[in-house]
Amino acid sequence: MKNKILLTTVFFLILFLFLSPVLKANYDLEEIKKNLPKMLGANNLGRDFYITFHPCWETENAKNDLRIYISSGVETNVTLEIEGKSIKQMKKTIANDIIEFKLNPAEGQCYQKDDGVPPEKERVYQGYAIHIYSDDPIICYGVTRYQYTSDGFLALPVQALGKEYLVASYADPTTNQYQWLPSYTSVVAAYDNTKVRFILGGTETTVTPGGMKPGQFREYSMNRGDVLLIPGFGAFADLSGSRVIASRPVGVISGNFCAYIPSDKGYCDFIIEMELPTNTWGRDYFVTRMKNRKKNSIIKVFSKEPDTKIYRDGRQIAIIPNVGGVLGLGYLEMRPDDGDPRSVVISGDKPINVTQFNPGQEDDGVTSDPFQLVLTPLEQFQKEIIFNTPGIRGGFGFPLNYVNIVYEAEPNGSMPDDLQLGTVLGSEVVWRNVNTIDANPGDPFVYEVNGKKYNGKMVQLDGDGVYRLRANKPFCAYAYGFSDYDSYGFPTSVALGDLTKPDTVCPYPTWTMDCTGTITDGNVIDLPNDEEYRSNLSIIYYHKELSNNFNFSYTTFMPGESKETTWKANVIDPTKDARLVVTFSDRRGNDTLLIINFYAPKFTIRPVYADYGLLDVGQSVDKTFWAINESKTSDVYIEELKLKFGTEDFQIIGFGLPTIIPPMDSIPFTVRFTATRTSSSRFRDSVGIGDTCIFGYKALVEARVGDPTIEVTDANFGDVSVGKTVNRDIYIKNGGSTDLVITGFAGPAESVYKTNLPYISEDEPLIIKAGVTNNYIVSFTPTAERYYPDQILFFNNANRIDSIAILNGRGIRSDLISNSYDWGRKRISRPAFPIDPYPAENNVIHLENNGSDEVKIFGLQISTNNKGDAFIFDRERFNSMTIPAGGTADVPVTFHPTETGVHELVFRYENTAGSETETTLRGIGIVPRIITSDYDFGTTIVNDVLHPNEQTIIFTNEAWEFGDSLTITDLTSLPNANSISSVWADFGEEGFKYSKLGLNFPIVLQQGQSLEFPAQFVATHINQNTASLRSVSDAEADVTSNWNGNGYSQRITATGGNARTCLNDIAYINCEISNTGAGVIDVTEILISQIEANFSFNNPDDALGFTLFEGESKTIVIKYQPLSIGTHTADLIVRNSTLEMPEIVAEPRLTGLGEQFTRNTSMFIPLDSKNPVIGQKVSATVRLDDGEDISLAQINELDVVLTYKGSFLKVIREDIRLSDRISNGFTIENLTIDDKNGEIKFNIVAKTQTNFIVGSGDLFHLSFNTFLPTQSDTTGFSELKQTIIALGSSCVILTNTSNSLELKPVCINDLRKIVSTGGVYNLAPINPNPVTSTETNVEFSVALEGWTEITIFDSEGQVVAKPIAKSLKPGKYSFIIPVETLSSGTYYCKMLSGPYSETRSLVIVK
Repeated sequence: MKNKILLTTVFFLILFLFLSPVLKANYDLEEIKKNLPKMLGANNLGRDFYITFHPCWETENAKNDLRIYISSGVETNVTLEIEGKSIKQMKKTIANDIIEFKLNPAEGQCYQKDDGVPPEKERVYQGYAIHIYSDDPIICYGVTRYQYTSDGFLALPVQALGKEYLVASYADPTTNQYQWLPSYTSVVAAYDNTKVRFILGGTETTVTPGGMKPGQFREYSMNRGDVLLIPGFGAFADLSGSRVIASRPVGVISGNFCAYIPSDKGYCDFIIEMELPTNTWGRDYFVTRMKNRKKNSIIKVFSKEPDTKIYRDGRQIAIIPNVGGVLGLGYLEMRPDDGDPRSVVISGDKPINVTQFNPGQEDDGVTSDPFQLVLTPLEQFQKEIIFNTPGIRGGFGFPLNYVNIVYEAEPNGSMPDDLQLGTVLGSEVVWRNVNTIDANPGDPFVYEVNGKKYNGKMVQLDGDGVYRLRANKPFCAYAYGFSDYDSYGFPTSVALGDLTKPDTVCPYPTWTMDCTGTITDGNVIDLPNDEEYRSNLSIIYYHKELSNNFNFSYTTFMPGESKETTWKANVIDPTKDARLVVTFSDRRGNDTLLIINFYAPKFTIRPVYADYGLLDVGQSVDKTFWAINESKTSDVYIEELKLKFGTEDFQIIGFGLPTIIPPMDSIPFTVRFTATRTSSSRFRDSVGIGDTCIFGYKALVEARVGDPTIEVTDANFGDVSVGKTVNRDIYIKNGGSTDLVITGFAGPAESVYKTNLPYISEDEPLIIKAGVTNNYIVSFTPTAERYYPDQILFFNNANRIDSIAILNGRGIRSDLISNSYDWGRKRISRPAFPIDPYPAENNVIHLENNGSDEVKIFGLQISTNNKGDAFIFDRERFNSMTIPAGGTADVPVTFHPTETGVHELVFRYENTAGSETETTLRGIGIVPRIITSDYDFGTTIVNDVLHPNEQTIIFTNEAWEFGDSLTITDLTSLPNANSISSVWADFGEEGFKYSKLGLNFPIVLQQGQSLEFPAQFVATHINQNTASLRSVSDAEADVTSNWNGNGYSQRITATGGNARTCLNDIAYINCEISNTGAGVIDVTEILISQIEANFSFNNPDDALGFTLFEGESKTIVIKYQPLSIGTHTADLIVRNSTLEMPEIVAEPRLTGLGEQFTRNTSMFIPLDSKNPVIGQKVSATVRLDDGEDISLAQINELDVVLTYKGSFLKVIREDIRLSDRISNGFTIENLTIDDKNGEIKFNIVAKTQTNFIVGSGDLFHLSFNTFLPTQSDTTGFSELKQTIIALGSSCVILTNTSNSLELKPVCINDLRKIVSTGGVYNLAPINPNPVTSTETNVEFSVALEGWTEITIFDSEGQVVAKPIAKSLKPGKYSFIIPVETLSSGTYYCKMLSGPYSETRSLVIVK
């Protein structure tokens, strides 16, 4: 076999084909080759299997299972289905591990029995096959695991099946009087309309329950999934040597219910093996000895061609004369050697097959039990295999597991270092050199094959699991295991190259791909063109795990029969790179690995992101972008450059379309943003670019439009002595998002107030940046004893205005003077955010005694107390305080707000000086408030990650009277951390995601500012998807944004149907394609997958696809026109836009029955007309004999031609009439009579289109006048022969049985002289008919002495019996129909005697 690798890279519209591994961008080609299955089309690795299990010894209340073990190198979906029993199981493999399907015997076997029940007759069990299919290649083992008996077989995939087999089973060791332990073989059909011929071999005593004997055959019609189960019957009956010949590939499984091996040694065990087709047989087989056995195994040897010489270790020991048949003539049974156990080479001068049978425990007393093992010829050795034991880890396995390895030894007989055994553990394979496990090279084979030495090495396995073997030179291996009176054995792997075809050429794929990566004309043909050498296609494998961003499909074909097929592929997202990896393999194991790399067009936009910042309404900003061609080789033809939305106040300027960008070049363009309106959210748009084929959005642009705010603090000076100056600070804060522009101010009006404000005008404005606070000094120097209220008004551009600084102070003349203090806006203290009390920036409370006497204070008189507890000072000191003349006193005050709002405490001092001085303590408690919204993301298709819905999420620092800057430290997902994904690459459990990484926490927001970010949603389940995002901040209370989205599941159904019509006629099947889910579904393509072109679209446009709205259905009419007789099936495949079921197969399948019936017409001549005298009127009737129902054919016209001897018969025209049965609905047309030549022609035509010939009975009558024969006619004998054809229908083949009459002789001297016997010729009708008895007599009579023959032939014209062939004298006779030698079916009995000829039909039913 050979391997070819095709690597293809697509750049825009240019296709490059590489035939060597030179392209390695983004993947390692050598790694791909190393991990791909070898000889994919010619080994036991496959995706489609049909198997069955034979009846096994039922024991009541025993633990009996049928187990199917599956292993694969990748995770893949596997389905087990038994259509005839409505059983379906689905599982997913574990990469490099084993999964198990379990069936009970009633599910997996055709029937159940114990040893005291005889086997059922051989027959076809419709739909009973176990169909196992997967997405990726798997290895499949079938194991019958009963409590007291077991064996297993390695299953062959459909692509490895053949059309010819020889059965290897083992004899029933009983006499069949009280116990039946039959030999079994089964044929499993993988295709419809499979014709199977089974030719019985075995021994001279072998029969089947249905009565078949050695050398006899029976034929069966089977459809996909049918099982033909054939048991042996009779003492020591064996099916070995039986032949299976099929019209289409089938599987054959053989074994024994409970075999004694050898037949005189107990104990028995169930044995089973899947046979290898004859096209895979070789010439040299290595028979290894089994672990610990003291005698050699028993082998059976079969030959593919007659007169095959058999050799043991190079010396001829026998000749097998026949291809199959009985023991000794059709196969050999023997031990490889009669001496001590040893390894032996069995060879043939022509292809042979060798099956090894492990003997039972009584053969040598060693713990074991019988099993059957098909051996591998040298020509099918492999360099690497993977296998597993028949048990899962820790499951129901065998305690002792071995592998026998046959390998090519070094010239000195030692084991090569490259022979390695690998144990698969998870995703890793732990390799060990076999010679490090045990340095003993094993048993040498004494005979060198092709001048090379071979050894057989036994290795005990570590337990149940998956194993691999590899070496630089081909080898084979057999796995087997024992427990007490139980065992199993099967080949670890089977290479199944078609050795009848010397094919060394790989399949050749062709295709063209457009710029979007779409291939619609893919084709693959196996080479060479010479059928003598070409092995034909075997399997096409799409490597999903190695492919990326590609869909692939192909037209179903029949492995080994089809030389070519078509395929399609398409890139899913043409804006991204893609890779397609496909293996095309033929039956000889020649593989073509096709790698197509699609490189998306390399045009893009830089920068990929631009933030236009925060703008005021009316501002406009331009930014430069570049359209870039990153390809090093190709021009880019830019046809589109546009914004995604076009409603977000961005515009593209300065770029002409269309334009060409040379390789590695770029063209600049401008994106302008004009602020026309404010918004709490960002203005966001995307810039997209595209050529004539591909378009994609490559750059994101964002801008914000905001406004400033102004907050001006007040100044409360309290009481100030006249003439004294006190300073206070006022603050101007911009809490907005853009620059605060102050263009002037007014005030203060009172001259006692002075400020250090700068000169401000329209031309020289004061600009305060967002979030910035400026402070200025106001001084107060009262000149009189009074209050001085005043203000400063600032002119500015803010929309939210607190632009007045209130000024208050009082001038007093008093001995005692106090001061006041305003803390301004201070963050409140909360348990979660504790804050220490705020101190004053100068001494508060500060008291001065300006008099000449001491002043005593003995209490406080509070006039205003608004949340005054926030001012903390020692109030008790004012109950007894003395301030000396000229002295001062200070009482520290702190401000510790715990709630928001204005805090104010105003009080006077009760004192001995009579002073009314007043202290005002004031502050404002502030805290930020965060607000957000709930978001409805709308509705998406479940898991449609390519089409997410997006929302801009906003968390805002609310601008309110007592607000403050906000610090957001985190956002958390509810109800759990995975409900919303914070990583942009993944969607959360509820289908939501955002990117936390790009937010750069902590984030500080001034009042009115917002945190904005995109979030996306793709539903993870149907109906409502909900999650919440909660802020983590220093706000008064954190808020929760509740996110809602709705998911709908797109579901599409398709129904097939069935039709029945005549061969080449047309019937129609109405198929319904229905959108049973939510949303719109695009049906992109409809395919009919079939082997023969029996089904087609009545409207070819239906295959191109259409759109189905929610709840809508469309009827697709399929035309069925059978090209052959029998059942035809096809899959109607509907490809569509749904995510969960992008490709469905209509259920039920398309099924058609192409019919063609055979009916016979017979000529009836009454007895009195059989031997008329001259001048007598004779009559005849043509009848439609009993037979199959032909109503389906809708016959409304018959063409009739009737011939006779015109020399003495003349037709009476008016006597030609239709029978009463059909005369009301039919008429005779186009009647012509040619008496000279003895021919009548006419048509029987229906009067209306609804009248049809059905049933049986008379068709028409006619009469003749008889005359003296002419001189040229000396016999007076005439055959009345009708030829009737059903016009306009190929559904019915009409056979015609003629009749004859003969004139009685006339004795007149001047006329011809004849000898009259007075007798008649006659072959009596066969009665009863159908014939069921073995003693059916048929009577006939002879008129004249002469040679008489009676011949029986089948429906194909083949002579099957000749009961009479001799000269007879006139008289009446009879003979017995040899029913016992004939199979059921339709036959014809023909008598020839002298001038007489008569044919009668008969049907044999057994």
